[in-house]
Amino acid sequence: MRGAISCGGGRFRAVLATLLPALALGAMLAAVPGATAQTNAGEAPRDGTTLSEETERQIRDFRWDAAIAEYRAAIAENPDNAEAWRGLGRVLRWKGRLAESRDAYRHAAAIAPDNPDAELGIALTYRYDRNFGAARSAYDQAVARWPDDPEVLSERRTFLRDTMPRVALFYERDLSFETLSAGMGLPLANGDEVTGEWQREERPDIYVRRDWRAGYQHYFGFQHYIQVDARLSRYSYDNPVTDFAAIDRFQEFRIRYAVPVTPDQVVTARYSLRATRLKTSRQTFSAHKFEVELRSQWSPRFSTTIGSGLLRDLNDGATSASDQRTTVLVRAGAEYRVTPRLQLAANYITNPDLDNTIKGTALAQVSYSWNGRWSSLYRFRADDYKDSEDQTAHYLGMRYSPGGHVWAEAGVKYVERGKRSGIYPLASLIYRF
Repeated sequence: MRGAISCGGGRFRAVLATLLPALALGAMLAAVPGATAQTNAGEAPRDGTTLSEETERQIRDFRWDAAIAEYRAAIAENPDNAEAWRGLGRVLRWKGRLAESRDAYRHAAAIAPDNPDAELGIALTYRYDRNFGAARSAYDQAVARWPDDPEVLSERRTFLRDTMPRVALFYERDLSFETLSAGMGLPLANGDEVTGEWQREERPDIYVRRDWRAGYQHYFGFQHYIQVDARLSRYSYDNPVTDFAAIDRFQEFRIRYAVPVTPDQVVTARYSLRATRLKTSRQTFSAHKFEVELRSQWSPRFSTTIGSGLLRDLNDGATSASDQRTTVLVRAGAEYRVTPRLQLAANYITNPDLDNTIKGTALAQVSYSWNGRWSSLYRFRADDYKDSEDQTAHYLGMRYSPGGHVWAEAGVKYVERGKRSGIYPLASLIYRF
């Protein structure tokens, strides 16, 4: 559930100059090979045993490969060490090596059949693989064997919530627009998902736009999926329109395909087509956008994204629907997990929208998790507009997730554009049935 920096974009360069050295430092600090996924760093066996102090320290420091080596050494010394097999399965799961993780958990379950942790670990690997049928079967078997175990019952309830329908609401105000949207998501039994959304965006004294969107996502495996989206947008104007480029309505279709080329790298290709009818001339034209990006997980702490593409759309000052141009697109970003609670992210995108009104957008986020329910966020956004004044926004918010059913976020943002500025609300709510 929301272009290149101009030579005079000193504010953008200042933002990037502040953020990128910190992220580069993160890359150097995190120079341990690793991969994707979850970071339950403090997790320990429930049967009273503990990992060695060295392995615990390695996990806390995100040195997962070192922890794997230590678990394997313990297993080589004693193949019947169930704790080592469970620990190996955990870390392999965090790295996204799900088949290997399942194999390790199965060894642990065979050695210590009275401990439910291995069975829960097997179910989790199926969940991450979007194999909901196998996950449901694994949870049902665990509940049948340990009907009074609180963690077994809790994990199964969480899984059932994650596979149930959800609804979402979103509200945002800004200097120039007000947005309200409502959406839904329906996970299917095979792990696929269907989504729908309605949105109303108003730019006071200019126009109101109403959107209807629908999407379908099919999963082939972990981080391997195809997503298809369709969107219909209609505009209504407060005053008579004379601008040739003013839009009456458009239809948009997008397809996105993601495939892991290595355990640590995922390539994503996106194609977008927007068929637009203009308000004044009633002419129609099509905008095309093609993007390819590579996300690399250099370590459990640090990841980068780089990408490029082409955009074909209506030219500035066009007087005919055939007066179009081609623009080269660039995308770059990085994420760095300072601690299990604190995470930094920064991105720069040229021509982020198909209407090609923004030359470039710089984004930054700092998030901090206070506990399992509350987290704080700071976001910064700077838009370099082509034909009007640039805009910057600072957002402070809180997220609250008391359980698997509710996910809520609320905050305020300070927006500045030219000589105008203001403080505005933003709120979102997701509810799973």
